[in-house]
Amino acid sequence: GMGKNDIEATRDAPAGYYELYQNALYPYNKRPYQVDSITKTKNGAQVFLSPSNEKNKKTEPMVITTLTEKFMEKQRESESELMSIPILYGRITILRTIVGYYKGVGKEELEVFKGEDDPSWNNFSWSSTHMAMGIVLPSEFVNSIMITENSQIKDDPGIHTISHIFVNAAKIVTKAEAIEIDAYYEDGIIYLYDN
Repeated sequence: GMGKNDIEATRDAPAGYYELYQNALYPYNKRPYQVDSITKTKNGAQVFLSPSNEKNKKTEPMVITTLTEKFMEKQRESESELMSIPILYGRITILRTIVGYYKGVGKEELEVFKGEDDPSWNNFSWSSTHMAMGIVLPSEFVNSIMITENSQIKDDPGIHTISHIFVNAAKIVTKAEAIEIDAYYEDGIIYLYDN
């Protein structure tokens, strides 16, 4: 039942998923709370919190992103004197999974908590579909990238830098906020998507 300390509050999904995962610290009314459990519901999730005494600490989720579907059509080539680069348009579906979290006071001293090390941990996943454009990188550039088993952008500094430049340019052109456009790299294509 509802005790006198129980609070009813809502957060938008998916933003709330990044803040209210298992064991996350969540400030509410200037007080820290910890997430005891999160359960998927039909249109979001139900979360239970309890007061925490970890006042100055914060948590950040460890998120794995996977491209699960892509419906992309080649529309045009970018005109360049050096080489033409195919541009694809369409939709992508992304699966995100929270597999753990970082906890600490500042950026430097974050402790790592991996879900796989905690028997009570449940990975939390959600799927979302986004409008996207794909920029097909020249093969000689792609071949020079070290192949890693997990094709996360952050694994290759060159790809990361190029993606960052595209994202920033896209934000300027579309007058979007920082978090509204994101990038995902896979198989020689940088996908810029509406986040």
